[in-house]
Amino acid sequence: MSDIALSLDIDENKTELFTIRSNNGMSIEVDSNILRNSGLMQVVLQLVSRDKDCKEITLDLPYNLLLKSIEYLKHLDKNPPREIQKPVMDLTLKSVLSDWEIEFVDELMKEYELIFHMINAANYLGIPSLMDICMAKIASLIKFKKDEELTQTINKL
Repeated sequence: MSDIALSLDIDENKTELFTIRSNNGMSIEVDSNILRNSGLMQVVLQLVSRDKDCKEITLDLPYNLLLKSIEYLKHLDKNPPREIQKPVMDLTLKSVLSDWEIEFVDELMKEYELIFHMINAANYLGIPSLMDICMAKIASLIKFKKDEELTQTINKL
């Protein structure tokens, strides 16, 4: 979580549901405690705490990235991130990431460009651990490759 602190009244023990709307108009309801794992959402929640009627937040993210980000935030709520040692030497990522995280990034890799969009979304939302696991996956794909193999891998991405 971010160290951002605003001098607004917000009860961190209080849980509220917020509707988070994507930039293409689709939405999902999310508990405020889950949202607090995002640096951006911490600030937004503090700002909307002034308006008790405000329960909808629109983000500049497509719905698929919004869903994946929320999925990660829910996981993060019960599973604090581990620090990833760099450079990543374990190409299987088993010593670096949890089984859940490996499955999560492998799912993103089904569409190669999706992992790069997820890195941008994690940066936008202020979720450094999500950026780290995505970049660890990319590093594992290109680590120790010869020039021609690296070119083929990058062309796929």
